[in-house]
This record gives sequence, structure tokens and C-alpha cells, in this order.
Amino acid sequence: MSRRLLLIPATAALLSLTACMSDVQDAKYSSQIEAAKAGAIDQGWVPRWVPEGAINLRETHNLDSNESLLAFTLPAQPAWQPPAFCQPADAAQLPAPAFERKWAPTSFDGYQTYACQPPEAGPGLAHALAIAPDGRSVLVWSSSR
Repeated sequence: MSRRLLLIPATAALLSLTACMSDVQDAKYSSQIEAAKAGAIDQGWVPRWVPEGAINLRETHNLDSNESLLAFTLPAQPAWQPPAFCQPADAAQLPAPAFERKWAPTSFDGYQTYACQPPEAGPGLAHALAIAPDGRSVLVWSSSR
């Protein structure tokens, strides 16, 4: 009986430890500057080309696959243009984001969508960008799908 009582907390502790070691991580930053200070840009989870004026950054990434999802808000002025390595593309031709989050849209109706080939991109991942009709909400993702 006492072995059984010891086994229950040990199992619970192991499950908790396993949950803490997830390969998928989420982060929030109030600004691009905060993301840079936290190392998210140097680690590659927030692209270097995200404008310094970007705010409300939310990102999710998988440490093993390098798939990622990033949302941010642009300042009202001046109008922002995606980097030159992003070309307009039909949303249906883009890979679906690897993650679903409440803060990320699941439909890109009305969005300006782009296929991107960043120079620092690794093999096996497709990169995409979507700008909401308001011109301020941006979603960026890399996916192996």
C-alpha cells in the first residue's frame, strides 16, 4: 500500500516535468525593442526585418522543427511594406500555419498575402506573411506543411 502511495506523487511529478519540457514555446513582447532585448531576434523567432515600431508581438515556435508563428501590430503611420524577398501570393497557395492560437486568424479573406524566401531561411520550411485589411495587423509564419 505504501509503495502505491509513493507511486502516485512520483508519476504526477514526472508528468509535470514532461509538460514543462515541451518543444513548443510561446512568448509575448510589448514591442520589437523588447523582443530584441529578450534575444528573440538573435534566436531567430522574431525576424530582423520586423519594424522597430511594431508592438504587441506574440510568437509561438517549435524548437525541433523551427516552425514559427508571429503576430504584431504596426504603427498607424507610415505605411509599411513587406521585405523585397516577399512576393504577393494567393492565400490558397501558402502553407497553413503550423500552430493555431486564439490571436492568429484562421482565414485570410481580405488579407494581402505573400510567399517569402528570407535569405537566412533554412531548408524544408515555407515562409509566408499576411497583412490584415486594416493594414496594421501582420501575421508571419514558417511551416513544413
